[in-house]
Amino acid sequence: MATILHLIDSRTPPAAAGLLELIRHRRPQDVLANVGPLNREDFPAAAAEIRRPWSRAAAAKAIRQFAQERGAGVLHCWTAELAELLPAIGLPACAAVLAPPAAERYEAMRVAGTCGTLFITPSEFLRQVLLQGGINAAAIVVVPPAAEPASAAGDAGRARPQAGRRVLIAPAQHDDDRGPYWAVWALGLLMQIDDVAELLILGDGPAARRAENLARENSMLDRVHRLCGRAAAAAWARADAAVLYDGQGIGLAGTAQAVAAGVPIIAAAGGELAATLTHDRTALLAAPGKALMLARALWRLVRDADLGPRLARQARTELEPLTDVQAWLGAMESVYRRLGA
Repeated sequence: MATILHLIDSRTPPAAAGLLELIRHRRPQDVLANVGPLNREDFPAAAAEIRRPWSRAAAAKAIRQFAQERGAGVLHCWTAELAELLPAIGLPACAAVLAPPAAERYEAMRVAGTCGTLFITPSEFLRQVLLQGGINAAAIVVVPPAAEPASAAGDAGRARPQAGRRVLIAPAQHDDDRGPYWAVWALGLLMQIDDVAELLILGDGPAARRAENLARENSMLDRVHRLCGRAAAAAWARADAAVLYDGQGIGLAGTAQAVAAGVPIIAAAGGELAATLTHDRTALLAAPGKALMLARALWRLVRDADLGPRLARQARTELEPLTDVQAWLGAMESVYRRLGA
């Protein structure tokens, strides 16, 4: 079994953390390294930090040497931004694309694609985004994410709710994810009616901190808590609803976590979320970027005792592939074998 060098950096989206953990548990021979400093609790501890010099060529040389020292013949970059280094590194590589790349990244991605790099997306929606950005269709592989059932083990610390409140969970999916921010706003509207819920924001990046700052500015930190690391993973086991409200409709990794945990979903009616979820059947969908619409969906869920379980059951039935971790790992192994060949 080939050794894969997994590369992360400060721009790696939070949604990559859970997927990376799944691979590391089942491929112990693989190596994880930071490219540059990474002071975030979202991700597992790396084996080493590869310093990134100012020169692109020097950075590529350092990564290539590290891969050779560790016996890794294939690279897996967990952010599209690292694609600019791949042609100079000269090793077979794939890059995860879990959110639409910034416009300035496409040129480097197109070059990397012509050099054999494969771009792994979780959805047909993101595949179409890359095609529109000029990425060759042959360089794009769609591998929907998967998640394991949540465990009740662990300690969510200070975020334990008082009796009677529903626990809402908003996992940041990427660093520009506005979903947690809108969830705080919507909770503030609900609090004008009744003290019915608390909100757990998951993540240690800009999106999660932006939402926490909004809660702090509005004196809501007794109802809004930010969790990361093991506490964030444990939170899924006691959540009553998941809020996936990114403005672009990105959040299929969070959808997999919610389905695996048996948690009903409130999602943005757009992007890959709208393409995967059905309103009032597998989730409640609300127009993105509208706090009042999200608050209405949340109010409906917390007041209707039968609605949440019905949505969760139907989502588990219709979206069962999102809980098939073995199938997901098999698809990833196929990508690695293709690169290794």
